Formats: sequence, C-alpha cells, structure tokens
Amino acid sequence: MDQVFQENKDRYFNCLSHNHFIFELTKCCNYTEWITIIKNYTISDLYRTIKNILCNQNIRLFVKDQYNNILQINESDLTIKQLINSNNTFFTPVYPLPHQVVYKIHIDDGHTHQH
Repeated sequence: MDQVFQENKDRYFNCLSHNHFIFELTKCCNYTEWITIIKNYTISDLYRTIKNILCNQNIRLFVKDQYNNILQINESDLTIKQLINSNNTFFTPVYPLPHQVVYKIHIDDGHTHQH
C-alpha cells in the first residue's frame, strides 16, 4: 500500500510540474507550506491565491538569493513564469535533483511570533 501511494504521489508531482510551479512559502516565523500555481498565472494571481490560503489580505512577498539579497515581488500582470525566468539568481530550486523543482518564496504577513 505504501509503495502504491509513493508511486501515485511521484506520478502526480511529475505531471503537476509540467503546468505548475511548486513554491515553498516561508513565513517570517519559519512556518512553511507548499502551494502550486499555474505557470502562466500572473503575480497578482499568486498574491490572491496566497491571501486566500492564509486568510490574510495584508502580505508582502519576496525572495532571497544565496547572498541574502532581497527581491520584492509586487503585484502585477507579469506572469510567474516571466518573473522566474528574468530573476534566475533569486529562483533556484530548494531541493537537489532528482526531487521536483520547488522554489522558495518568503511571506511577511505581519506575524513574527516564534514557536
């Protein structure tokens, strides 16, 4: 049963990655979760999706490069694919191959409590 689950999960992620980006959302308090979004959706669509997931309308999205430089992600009609392709030093996979490509996005939602 575990093997069937693993095979189905792997197949799902392989198919998903053709049309979607996988993001690891990381809040300032280090809480993380994954979301997927269609590659041709806009950054405004990404904001709307995350706001719905977090039930918070006051968020700020950004990414960091390997040197901790910050790229603010502002709501716009730019597609997510265009954002990633034009900022490849900020969008590098979180996990090494052969894992699926997952990009990290940081979220400032105003909550900074530590667990």
